[in-house]
Amino acid sequence: MAKKNNELSVMMDTEAMFQKAQWMIDKKIIPSGIKKVEDVVTIINKGHQLEMDPLTALNSMHLIQGNVAIKSSVIPGLLAKAGIGVELIKDYEPVMRRVPAYLRGEDGKILPADKDGTFKYYKNPDGSIAYKDEQVKVNGNPEYVTTIRFHRFYRDMNKTIASDYSFYWSDAVSAQWNKKDNWKKLPRFMMYARCVVRGARGVASDVIGGLYDTHEVVEFSKAEFTIDPKTNDAIPTYK
Repeated sequence: MAKKNNELSVMMDTEAMFQKAQWMIDKKIIPSGIKKVEDVVTIINKGHQLEMDPLTALNSMHLIQGNVAIKSSVIPGLLAKAGIGVELIKDYEPVMRRVPAYLRGEDGKILPADKDGTFKYYKNPDGSIAYKDEQVKVNGNPEYVTTIRFHRFYRDMNKTIASDYSFYWSDAVSAQWNKKDNWKKLPRFMMYARCVVRGARGVASDVIGGLYDTHEVVEFSKAEFTIDPKTNDAIPTYK
């Protein structure tokens, strides 16, 4: 296999690249969905820019309606290879806030305020107002957040800088992604995928070439796709 990879990596001209691409298709050593020679060549060329060998590129990226997209599950590995740490801080966690514990009636509704507008609260033994934690809601929808911290060493400054990126469930609702099957079935993964790719583009665009991930591309291109049961990546339906 190493010999084949070496042979593929020394393609010298366009004709040779197309010949090798056809050979890979004929030998069935690439994902079965990729059937066009030009698609193989495009993905290999993009992979070369990201320092991937041809077979790794073909198993890490897809061509979706003319857009090269990378699998979100591959991104942490690329970042790690470049020495960039990825730390999951919040994993689809409820966004909470502390609020006064209002007195409520038997129907569960907050008791009306006094004439001066003062509400009645539960009190602590010392007479202070009691507080409780409740989940934040945005337009009636419970709010969740995924936060990822990226650690990158900057040689010119001789120090490592940590950058946090967050993605909120309300962001998905605003974009109406929450209505899609993959968001309904895999909310935790979809939040992570959105967060990691956006953070990677912000912190390490040079490492991932500014690419969108496959979920993003199938959504804005409205391409048909399936979900990889092992990685939860979006796999486009090649035609």
